[in-house]
Amino acid sequence: MITSAEYEQALRICLQYKSQINAEVESFTNTDKLLVNMSATREISTRLFNIARTNLAYFLPYLKDVDSYDYKLSDLLKLQQQQLSGIRNVGVTMRYEFKNLKEKYSKL
Repeated sequence: MITSAEYEQALRICLQYKSQINAEVESFTNTDKLLVNMSATREISTRLFNIARTNLAYFLPYLKDVDSYDYKLSDLLKLQQQQLSGIRNVGVTMRYEFKNLKEKYSKL
């Protein structure tokens, strides 16, 4: 038989794990990350970041109310593969990275 103190200790440990798991899930599913931060942490390639930034004028008609200084992953994920294909220097590798990002972060 366990004591009340042991039960409370076990409960505290479970709650700590729960909050840690929630924080990890939240960080994984947060699509409001700035692309510049994702590039700095190497979550997206420098090439995808540069293409997304330099071609922002091309993307803007597809993205309503996007501030060019606060370009976020959620904005990029609104694009379709065909829209990326129309951009110079976007090849198979870039479309594959975009597809993986979309699969990873679109499961919200």
